[in-house]
Amino acid sequence: MADTLLRRRVEAIRRLARRGAAGPLSRVLEKSRSEDVAAAIPNLAPAEQRLVFGLVQED
Repeated sequence: MADTLLRRRVEAIRRLARRGAAGPLSRVLEKSRSEDVAAAIPNLAPAEQRLVFGLVQED
């Protein structure tokens, strides 16, 4: 079950990053554990990674 939740969180981060939806992505990142965000990073394109890192640094 935990694996399914992790997979859903990674998919949500990836989907929002691809759309460039900074507001919703920021909210998802706030609710996510560091491990979940780290699991999503390798699945993102470089531009999407920069978006996620920028939002994480703002917090």
